[in-house]
Amino acid sequence: MIRLLGDRINFFDNNRIFTHGARVGSKGFTDFLGNVAPRLSLKKWELVSQGRFNECDELELRLEFDPAAMEVGLGGVPAGGMGEGPVARMILTALGMNTGPPFPAQASQPVTVVESYERFVQASGILQWVDWDQAIFNGLPATKH
Repeated sequence: MIRLLGDRINFFDNNRIFTHGARVGSKGFTDFLGNVAPRLSLKKWELVSQGRFNECDELELRLEFDPAAMEVGLGGVPAGGMGEGPVARMILTALGMNTGPPFPAQASQPVTVVESYERFVQASGILQWVDWDQAIFNGLPATKH
């Protein structure tokens, strides 16, 4: 679609696998980690917008894919499911954002998966990019539901 209509429609890559979308003409991308690590998302954008695709792919390999693969290879358990809901909450929580309990009809990830993901985060180096500070909510009154 990008190759056929990219000169008339701006496409944004919403399911990034490295820089594949950008390489074929996507004009931008979404990056879930931008919620807690905006500097990392901006670094990826800098690299992609300058056509430095290989550097962006290497950064993602180093921070996101290789450490996760090592964790699974060492007996860890990969997170299953969509990016929304329980998996998203697990990821954001491991990176320091308190997201609260899952919505009704959803279940939290199993403890083994959460522990495996937390080990991945510690090994990956991704925490050096995290700017989120949960303390901004300290002292706010609790809300009633």
